[in-house]
Amino acid sequence: MKAKKVATAVKSQIEFAALAAEADALMLEAKNFDLALQKETTKSVTQERRTLASSIIAKLEILMWNCYDIAKDDAELFLLTGYSIKKTPVKVTVLEMPKDMTAKYGKNEGEIEITFKGDKHTAFYKVMVGTTPDNMQLAGVYTTSRIVITGLQSSSLYYIKVMACGARGVVSFWSPVISQKAA
Repeated sequence: MKAKKVATAVKSQIEFAALAAEADALMLEAKNFDLALQKETTKSVTQERRTLASSIIAKLEILMWNCYDIAKDDAELFLLTGYSIKKTPVKVTVLEMPKDMTAKYGKNEGEIEITFKGDKHTAFYKVMVGTTPDNMQLAGVYTTSRIVITGLQSSSLYYIKVMACGARGVVSFWSPVISQKAA
């Protein structure tokens, strides 16, 4: 039984190393793209930059979720990936769902800003966004209760819901769905 646990831990660490290398490559791609476009200020280049940045962020968030899935209940193993989580000093078995959610236009084109009250034991929030309430996709993973969602189609209506995620796989129910047009 102990040998199986060790083998699983080693396999997870190997998978983490591969995911971390992929994350490093994505970060290098983002830095190179940023350097190449630093001097450009046209609107089309700015939009292209935001679109690529959103794509890179989405890939990194998927990597983070893959790491989280591999780690399961092992916070130390998850931290080996380079991601951080808020440490929860008490054992929490249930998280309160995000409440009092509000949404408004973001400051920039294609953005929506949401705010809500979250459970104090939350490590991060999973945010889903879609053009219909029945077809939402992961918009990102965030550690604060004030979130700016980027890369949206300007003036389009979006539906949003949030879930609180804590240590050891503890999650809340999804928040009620709210809607807002992107700036």
